[in-house]
Amino acid sequence: MRSKHAAAAVTLALVAAIAGCGESTPKRAVDARTEVLRFFASDAPVVGLLRLGQPADLLRLNRAAAGSATWTDLRHLVLGPLHGAGLDAVDLARLVRPVQPIEGLDTSALALGAPSAAALAVGQPLLVLATDQSQLLSRLLHRSAASGRLRPAGSVDQAALYRGRDSSFAVRDGVLVSAPRLVDVRAAIERRDGDRDQQLDDHEVESLFDELDTQGPLLAYANFAALRDADPGLATLATDNPWIEAADRGAAAARARGRFVRIVMIVKMSRSLDPAQLPFGERPSRFDLPFAAVPFLVPHRSDLLHVALRGTTPISGWGTASANEVRADAYVGR
Repeated sequence: MRSKHAAAAVTLALVAAIAGCGESTPKRAVDARTEVLRFFASDAPVVGLLRLGQPADLLRLNRAAAGSATWTDLRHLVLGPLHGAGLDAVDLARLVRPVQPIEGLDTSALALGAPSAAALAVGQPLLVLATDQSQLLSRLLHRSAASGRLRPAGSVDQAALYRGRDSSFAVRDGVLVSAPRLVDVRAAIERRDGDRDQQLDDHEVESLFDELDTQGPLLAYANFAALRDADPGLATLATDNPWIEAADRGAAAARARGRFVRIVMIVKMSRSLDPAQLPFGERPSRFDLPFAAVPFLVPHRSDLLHVALRGTTPISGWGTASANEVRADAYVGR
């Protein structure tokens, strides 16, 4: 049962913690989802991706998750910097409205996550918004600077830099980058324009998303080695659960299902495991994680995993496992 509880915990941690080689250029990528991912480091522990082209699905998810403290925290991490940049709901609606829709490609996307394991350990998130409304985005930031909400802070690689009260920003080619410190914004721009091997492998991320049984307006990617290094709660679980110790990369999707939030997850192993080391068998197995089980499961009260679980449980669903992967299909809500 503890192993099944651990599977539920990792499912929530994926959502809450809410490729190639050679050199890249500053030129904007065609797909907004690809573009926002490339500002994160190759070992980024967790990145959440909001599909802004699905506003109705996002609204339904927001209603279904309204009672979750974890969702409230994630929403604040997204809206706080955007409002700090002077972007209100009307501005955001204009920015995500495509100028030239392209079938099969997202013209706007937003990524929120930890750009590196070190950033996660000290709670320094990175937010990246990409839109095909590049001139509008630049005008809106200029407006905020003219009003005194933002202060110009120079430039880096043709990106205009700004300081706000609680966040710093860069804007270039329809992309807005935000982090608490200006040095982290600069680092994100320089990472995007630097060695491709130092950037998050968007092909690997998208291939994991493609393996999910269903997708939704919120997608999440995790590098479990980096997560274990940065989060003591997950490291504690790994000592008693070989499959968590062997977990390599994972992905999850969240969408509203009535008054509940449905989360589907896949975790790839770094090595093959024996059936006895896995949380589930090949046939679907039921799991339940009530609120009361959290202190027993994760004794560390200050780490990311404990906070995420306390803010999101109860969760229940079904899981399956093979030697190389674990899958779960769960529902969150009371």
